[in-house]
Amino acid sequence: MQPRARDQLPNPHAMDQPRHHEAVLDPVATQTEEVGSVDVAFQLSPLLSEDFLRTCLDAFFIHKFPIMPILNQESTYSMMYRLGDSPRHYGLIVAICALVVLQPEILRFSIEPCPTWPDSQFPISEAIRSRTFCDHIENLSLAAVQTSFFLFAALFGLGKDNSA
Repeated sequence: MQPRARDQLPNPHAMDQPRHHEAVLDPVATQTEEVGSVDVAFQLSPLLSEDFLRTCLDAFFIHKFPIMPILNQESTYSMMYRLGDSPRHYGLIVAICALVVLQPEILRFSIEPCPTWPDSQFPISEAIRSRTFCDHIENLSLAAVQTSFFLFAALFGLGKDNSA
């Protein structure tokens, strides 16, 4: 005896039905945070120079990428041109920096002598700050997941894996 149509369970593998467990990847980041009744626009930290960010990316792709191949080099470098418009991308880049500065010996400095750059804690706090401008729970993106990965790796490297 075949079950009647109303007794049949919906097919969770049907392509035309939306599944509630799937994340929607949204490349557009929310760029303001409401504080009281005032919108505060996202701004880059003046303490993290473009030279610092590029040096960290260079070090990542030379030394870390072979064991952590989760980024596309071309698209990651292209994010540098729109960091001020995308807190999501800024968070990813500074999370990478937080991991890289844990090993200062892999950094190649374009300025001699070695400039005074922040330790890992400041890029971690910047990545966390940038995430307050994004609704990465409702609008999940690959950049949000990658940022979480790099934040975990940096916190683990600092011995703060419980904070991660």
